[in-house]
Amino acid sequence: MAALLCFFVFDRQSIPRIKLRYIIIAGICTLVVASGAIQKYFYSGETTRSILLTTGILIAIRFFPFGAGIANYATSASFKNYSLLYYDYGFNMIYRLNKSTDGMTELTDCYWPAVMGKFGVIGTFIMIFLLVFIGKELIKRSRFNKWIYYNTLFFIVTSLFSSAATAVFSSDAMILYIIIVCLGVYSYRTE
Repeated sequence: MAALLCFFVFDRQSIPRIKLRYIIIAGICTLVVASGAIQKYFYSGETTRSILLTTGILIAIRFFPFGAGIANYATSASFKNYSLLYYDYGFNMIYRLNKSTDGMTELTDCYWPAVMGKFGVIGTFIMIFLLVFIGKELIKRSRFNKWIYYNTLFFIVTSLFSSAATAVFSSDAMILYIIIVCLGVYSYRTE
């Protein structure tokens, strides 16, 4: 974060747009390099993340279109009260997810499965729309300074990739990082 703050001070030139083909190439390369980890963590059915993702989708379908509601899936409140959904989907039979172990860290270590389970299909689309809207607005407003622009892009890309594997948008560190990025983006006046 110190580096991010330093970047806000230097070089206030406007910057050119990054071409879409470079973004696509970088995305494809990332998928190829990360395909093994993606397969292991999300499609094997053996890891907590794959179980939570699959169950989040099933809950979104079962409680279509609005989901099961807040404090029913993949949150600390749903673990403290051990939601009935966990019994319905057999989490009580999985050692790392049952109530007798400290399964709260396992159950709350996801973002998109929690959104799908809590808010359903409509809530997931609203969240995606909000993230795209905010991301586009931050990118548009950060073009006046290349350091802020690149840090904003880095913030958006790492946040989106991290959100696939952890509850990044609801973590304390991310909230602080969002505040710092927004302060950097909105601290300069554009003409």
